[in-house]
Amino acid sequence: MRKISPEELRNILESHKKWLAGEGGKRADLRNADLSGANLRNVNKLKEIKIRAEKLLTDFFDKYELCGVSGIPDMMRSYDAVRTTSAVADAMKLSAERYGNRGSCMTDNNADIADRHEDENCVVMTYIENGVTNSYVRPARSIPERDGWFETVWADYKERTGK
Repeated sequence: MRKISPEELRNILESHKKWLAGEGGKRADLRNADLSGANLRNVNKLKEIKIRAEKLLTDFFDKYELCGVSGIPDMMRSYDAVRTTSAVADAMKLSAERYGNRGSCMTDNNADIADRHEDENCVVMTYIENGVTNSYVRPARSIPERDGWFETVWADYKERTGK
């Protein structure tokens, strides 16, 4: 297996894209390529996955064929899996659109995305509102000072109260 760097893979895929469009380029040959760690994200596919998952959820309980009471746990696991798929796809889509190629993540979003210094120390939050999954970026909470850790506060309380 030959190891391909993220930059080399990006160039191969860009050339393949041109080849597909009939604009020169070269057909990609990734046989025997070690793509471990390559995290490829297609923004449009992520949108499609979210839309399909949301559509499944709209009338999930009406369409699910329950085979007796013993099937309820399987039904709920299936519902949770589809809901999770929607949430993860939405968060990945936001990250791909907002940050493009970054770290070990490579996307088909080749636009030059400036470093977003305002997003340093931020997290992607995902929530459900009216049955629809949405994601946004917000500042991360700071790590509490050592004296504010739960274990420290709890130990102080126990010492003060003698409990």
